[in-house]
Amino acid sequence: MINKVNSILLQDDGALPDIEFNFIGKSVAADAYALVQSKASKWGSVENPHYWSKKHEKDIDIIFGENPAQLFIEDEAECFHVSFSGITSASGRAIPDIGFFVLDNDFISLDYRKGKCWNESGIIGLFELMEELSLLSNKTVIRHEGNFCDPDGKILLNGFEYWKSHC
Repeated sequence: MINKVNSILLQDDGALPDIEFNFIGKSVAADAYALVQSKASKWGSVENPHYWSKKHEKDIDIIFGENPAQLFIEDEAECFHVSFSGITSASGRAIPDIGFFVLDNDFISLDYRKGKCWNESGIIGLFELMEELSLLSNKTVIRHEGNFCDPDGKILLNGFEYWKSHC
């Protein structure tokens, strides 16, 4: 099953597919952000990320270690995106850079670049991260969007389900 997932991640076609997490009404965007940030060591490809502050009516730089998703939940910030690098899963597996979108109080999305950086260990690390995120709510719906090699998202999600049932 990992080989099937690997096959949809290898060819870098320039797309940035998304793995969406809908926590069905549970306001956990800040918890999800904190979780992913805690696994990373630095910013990824987006240097000097920022968010739009409703309170100050200007872009505010995001400092690594801070949690602007909490400001989003408090309605002080607009939706935003950051990119994390140096990500290590719970079991110590290196995960290629991941983008993180805060889209709503109960809805976040991870994006990734396809390419040769993906291998079995990175995929398992990604699955571990997906599992941790999914446990933030009793009802989490996960979708995989935008991977042309996996148009309905089922290859990645079936691989994830298979991994969960066999780990």
